[in-house]
Amino acid sequence: FKQKTAYEIPKRDWSSDVCSSDLPYVTNLALLPMPVPSRVRPYTLTAVFEVDERGNAKLLSFNESKDSDYNKKIRAMLQEIRFRPATRADGTPVRDTTTIVAEAKL
Repeated sequence: FKQKTAYEIPKRDWSSDVCSSDLPYVTNLALLPMPVPSRVRPYTLTAVFEVDERGNAKLLSFNESKDSDYNKKIRAMLQEIRFRPATRADGTPVRDTTTIVAEAKL
């Protein structure tokens, strides 16, 4: 059994009105809760956050797995992620959204 986890961070939300800014980025990254249940794999987590000017993140959504107990662990892990806020070209912090994608494969 071999498990791989890959992260893609961040993904640009082009609906944002801050297109000329640096995106919010993760300052600490928690991994998918291990082990990923076999009935869940393969699983691709997509989580969307709104990050305010101070770096406070609000989880807007994530795609749930087939396992309700595992979903509780995922939600807890997502609440541990911290961000640096997006900034305008002049360095002013701004509210923006970002997406994190994590993949657990066999």
